[in-house]
Amino acid sequence: MNKLLYLIFSLFLLRGFVQIFNGGSWTLGWFSVLMSIAGLIFLKKKYNQKYISGLLIFLLLSFMMSH
Repeated sequence: MNKLLYLIFSLFLLRGFVQIFNGGSWTLGWFSVLMSIAGLIFLKKKYNQKYISGLLIFLLLSFMMSH
């Protein structure tokens, strides 16, 4: 399960950088980058799953707002 979450957070990190450099919304791009980095740190430090899932919900909301 952790490998899947690492993959999801990494893809959102990449997506945030692509959105910033392609002229998309800077606010949503930086929000996506920051939440992805926080998610990767929380996974690395083995925080409680409710914090990790909360970050994932914010990332999915930012994804829906940008499309």
